[in-house]
Amino acid sequence: MKLELFLTPKDFTPEQIKGKAAVVIDVLRASTTIITAFQNQCRQIIPVAEVEAARNLIALQSKTTTLLCGERHGRKIEGFHLGNSPLEYTLENVRNKTLIFTSTNGSRLLTKTQPATVSMVASFVNVSKIVEFLLKIDADVAILCAGSYDKFSFEDTVCAGMIAAKLFKVLTKKLEFSDLELAAMLLSQKFENDIVKMLRLSRHGRYLISIGFMKDLVACANVDSIDLVPVFYKGVIALPKSDYL
Repeated sequence: MKLELFLTPKDFTPEQIKGKAAVVIDVLRASTTIITAFQNQCRQIIPVAEVEAARNLIALQSKTTTLLCGERHGRKIEGFHLGNSPLEYTLENVRNKTLIFTSTNGSRLLTKTQPATVSMVASFVNVSKIVEFLLKIDADVAILCAGSYDKFSFEDTVCAGMIAAKLFKVLTKKLEFSDLELAAMLLSQKFENDIVKMLRLSRHGRYLISIGFMKDLVACANVDSIDLVPVFYKGVIALPKSDYL
């Protein structure tokens, strides 16, 4: 298995992920929010890159079963039902609902992964389940970090390193990787016992704390708390029908 890590969306081309299993990471907070929504039984999520596109899309959907969700600059968009806090995506709010979702970084990245064979949504909350899926499908892997405004994101890289380290523990010499993936693995080992501390140190973590979302950091740091892997396929995120995708 060949493993490649891309630190921001601008670092890869469609050709570089074609035919590979893509692992999409936006720890703070889109990935964590999406995974939480499926834990609380949402029906499907439609990621879109732009706010106006989300508003246009909901006009074509059932008003009783569809919610507009997302954020810009960390805050819920005016007129939307939900923002991008995983704590908002409760069973009461999202059960059996279709969510139209747009975020500053994560949803934009998801819409760029169409050339991949399969795109999985990953965060600390489902990191071991992601590794389990990757081992079962046994394809080359592209780990894609959402970053922040096309810049390096510390927390996404730590999560990517944790996935890489878990793969290496199982595959050892069968896993091909470069020094970049090795650096991410070593970084994840430094912080694996205190993810909350790492998130508090990160630039985006500090920003979220400043606008009142410290509790979100705790939720996003809850390693292996959700045993699900949402998959993005043909424009829609849903749960796969089997563990073999």
